[in-house]
Formats: sequence, structure tokens, C-alpha cells
Amino acid sequence: MSTEPHTPTAYPVFKGLGRKPTFLGVPTTLLFGAFLAVAFIAMLAGLAWWGLLVVVLPTIAVLTRHDDKAFDVLWLELKTRTRNRNKAFWNGSSYAPSAYPPQRPWLQRRTGDHDR
Repeated sequence: MSTEPHTPTAYPVFKGLGRKPTFLGVPTTLLFGAFLAVAFIAMLAGLAWWGLLVVVLPTIAVLTRHDDKAFDVLWLELKTRTRNRNKAFWNGSSYAPSAYPPQRPWLQRRTGDHDR
């Protein structure tokens, strides 16, 4: 068997279980999005634009080879930066994508919408 001592708090982590499903090295959600985007372009500009998939799919495969959640991180950053209204004041950006709940009245706007 194994020569390592058994510790009850140790838990083996299998990183393959946390990866997204891929097809040809491209995560399936990105594959679906690429097909939709290229299909939209092809409908507007002509059927020859389907050849764009020959460039887009290998590019996505290369970008997600080592980190399959790279586009998720980019999407989260874009989502939080667009919601950040205090960027000019604080000279920075927030990384909390969710809005504050209405149960916190001290975080609501001061424009008279306290009655919600």
C-alpha cells in the first residue's frame, strides 16, 4: 500500500472533478457562445464568416489550456467594474458583484428611496 501516514484530516483533491467539460479543448459554454457569435456574424455578413471559427476555437483552447476558468475571471472583472459607481472617488474598483440587500438601510441611496 502507501508508505505515507494516514491522517484523518487529510483529504485528497482531484482537480479533474472541478474542471469544466470541454470539447476539442474548449469549455462547452465558451464553445456555445463562440458558435452563437459566429452564427450571428455569418447571418449578417455572409456564410464565408463561418471560417472565423477556425481562428476563434483554437484561440479559446490555447487561452483555457491551463486555466479553464480564465474567461469566468475576466467576465467577473468586467461585471464588477461596470457596476462600480465610486471608481473616480476611491480611484479603484470593487470585486463584489452582488448589490447590497434592502435590509441594510444605511447602505441605500440618500435620494429619498428609504421607503422600499
